Amino acid sequence: MTKEEYLSQAAVLGRQIAKLETNIGFYRELSCSPSSSSNDEPRVSRSRSTDAPFTKMVHKVLELEEKVEKLKEQRDNLQAEITSVIEELSNEDYKALLILRYLQDLEWGMVCAKLSIAKTTAMRWHREAISKIVVPE
Repeated sequence: MTKEEYLSQAAVLGRQIAKLETNIGFYRELSCSPSSSSNDEPRVSRSRSTDAPFTKMVHKVLELEEKVEKLKEQRDNLQAEITSVIEELSNEDYKALLILRYLQDLEWGMVCAKLSIAKTTAMRWHREAISKIVVPE
């Protein structure tokens, strides 16, 4: 794993959490709709289920919410670890750049705007900061 990949782990988890939360909203809508039948299973001749049609969606919401909570805990632990790695740097500019880029998951344009620096300066600082980062084993 490269240093950039290590620093990006929390942001990647944050994006996964956002996608799952979008899916939870979708399944919640389905569970509240009048005919919330599931189209993910093939139609076959069988005896009718005695469960209400929305129960599958409610179970799916609960399953996804549990998964989101686990991912949030994992993300929070990673953020704490990554923060401590970044805090080991002596240069405050490097720290600010890495926090904005990797913990706040900002695009380079926003990082540059917040720090009031040119993109070439940001890239140079990034290169220098990455060279000084010590990734835990």
